[in-house]
Amino acid sequence: MQGTVRFLELLNGRVAYRELGYGPKCLLAFHGFGQDGSVLLPLMRAFPEAVYTCYFIDLPFHGQTKWEDPTFSHSDLMQIIRKLTAGRPWEGLGHSLGGRLWISLLPELKLRPERLYLLAPDGLGSSWGGLIDHTPARMRYRAARWLKRPLRFLQLASLLRDWGVIDRFALRYLQTQLATEATRRRLFGTWQSLLAFKLGKNRAQQILAGADCPVEVGLGKKDILVPARKLTAALEGMPQVHLKLLDCGHWDMVQQWQPAKGAHNSG
Repeated sequence: MQGTVRFLELLNGRVAYRELGYGPKCLLAFHGFGQDGSVLLPLMRAFPEAVYTCYFIDLPFHGQTKWEDPTFSHSDLMQIIRKLTAGRPWEGLGHSLGGRLWISLLPELKLRPERLYLLAPDGLGSSWGGLIDHTPARMRYRAARWLKRPLRFLQLASLLRDWGVIDRFALRYLQTQLATEATRRRLFGTWQSLLAFKLGKNRAQQILAGADCPVEVGLGKKDILVPARKLTAALEGMPQVHLKLLDCGHWDMVQQWQPAKGAHNSG
């Protein structure tokens, strides 16, 4: 089940999405960094096609989306939401980076979701979330100049690995993300855009504590990027937040997660 790939024409780019189902309620899904909407297609098993029309969106700089601007913003994502929902009832789902985007957007959404599903959401104590939230803008622009000479940058990263400053996973990640012009643009365009989606533990807690819709959070016991222990401590005690622990890591959560019983019958 691959879905039909369609496109939204926005001022700043052409956004790709996959559409499945024919139900009266919309589900809008945001994927994690370096992926595209297709990785979330297995989640269709959890959303009956007669109840939901599901939109699996390729975020700016990802997948088949063609993004012209150097960054994307809250207003860009809210335009996508407005166009796809078209006034219909809707729910939102985000994995990893996609979860961060939903949390950051929540206070500004005029048409409120009936429910949010956050799978291993970034922004509440994840391994790379601190880098997003605390790196000064000046350092980000300096990094942009480094990325124009990726070979020299990777040579430096290899030395840092030899010296124990970064681990093998971080080095391999950089090697992958700096491999081509497209991946470099994706990395830096997303990183720069997230200046507008800064969270941090306290801000994220404040937003979710004030949410006026149910929020389901899935966490993986084996997840080293978004540690379940940290997020459980940050979110427990919030009556509208339902936590579910799964025996999985970060990237295989999509194959294991299911919404809470009765979620499709309540708003």
